[in-house]
Parts: sequence; C-alpha cells; structure tokens
Amino acid sequence: MKTPFAFLFFLLFVALSGYSQDKGDFTFSIYAGGGISNISSVDEQNLAEARLGLTAGVYGAYYFSEKWSVRTNVGYLQYGWTNGVFVTDSGMVLVDRNYGLHYIIIGTAPNFHFGSNKNKNWYLNLGPYVGFLAGANANRTQVKRFFKTTDIGVTGGIGYKIPLGKKATNALFFELVAHNGLTNIFEENEGGRVTNHKFGLHLGYTF
Repeated sequence: MKTPFAFLFFLLFVALSGYSQDKGDFTFSIYAGGGISNISSVDEQNLAEARLGLTAGVYGAYYFSEKWSVRTNVGYLQYGWTNGVFVTDSGMVLVDRNYGLHYIIIGTAPNFHFGSNKNKNWYLNLGPYVGFLAGANANRTQVKRFFKTTDIGVTGGIGYKIPLGKKATNALFFELVAHNGLTNIFEENEGGRVTNHKFGLHLGYTF
C-alpha cells in the first residue's frame, strides 16, 4: 500500500517544484461541484440506489507543452448510496439508510489539451487517486469502523476552460468527471468486492 502513496507524493513534488524552475508553466486552481454516486459489486446484486454527493478541492498543474501537462489534486470527495441496510450492535435491522462516505483524496493525471491552434481550451485526463476515509455515516449513525480507511481508484474527465482576465492562465473551467474505485470499501462483507463510483460536474477557476 505504501508504493501508490509514495508515487503520488513524488508527482505532487515534481509539479510544485516546476513552478520555481519554469515560471509561468505552473497553474493553481480551485474547484467545487457535485455528482451522483453509488456502489457496485461483482455480482451486481445489491439494491443500493444512487445519491448526490459534494466534491471540492485544489489542482496544481505543470505544463510541459501547450498540449501536455500533469495535474495533481487534493480534495474532498463524498461517496455514498441510499436504500441501504444497517444492522445495529444489538441485532436490530434498519432499512432505507442513507450512507455517506467522506474521503480526502490525492490524485494525479496527465492532461491532454486540444482545440484550435490558437486556443486549446478543451482537455482530457485520466489517472489514479488514493482516498483516505475521514468519516462515514448511515443517516445520523457513525459507521466509519465498518469501512476500510483507504480507497484506491481511477478518475478521468473532459473539461473546457474560458480565458478570463489579463493573465493567459486565468480561466473559468467546467469539467465532467468520473471516479471509479478499484478496492473493496468494507472491512468485512459476505459477498464479493464492493466498490465506489461517482459521476459529477466541477466548476472551477485557474489563477
């Protein structure tokens, strides 16, 4: 488990160090948004239903050329589902539970920028992320102890930026983003592997 963490922190260091080496090739962005999340299992037999969840964070991007950059982000990602079941310590079965899983994520991805020769306002990205579980609840009941503390997955998306202001890097951007977990989220479960997934929309600003 240590290897993915070390790799992501290394890429974060590379992106940040690029700012001091090549001024103007590093950009800093903030973003926020929401999306629809759910869980999936190997046999696809769960009865969970999708729920809305929030997302927010920051990006740091280093540009190798006008077409390629590497982007690292740190943020908050809310997964979850509705129509869940929770069994209390006393054995009582509670139905129609609204689950919320709250992660602090670190991710990195290469960005491919495309569009007209003058303004490459579109971009695509795909890369890994690691999520650290900050909290979990089923309605108002705290259930963090039932879930693994880390979630490893893949995130990707497509975005469009609108230049604003005098600086070339200043831009408003919109992006459609998909997160797909690869690891089992439960500490113990009788069925197969259960993973997170989410599809959402981000709105942000690049400085």
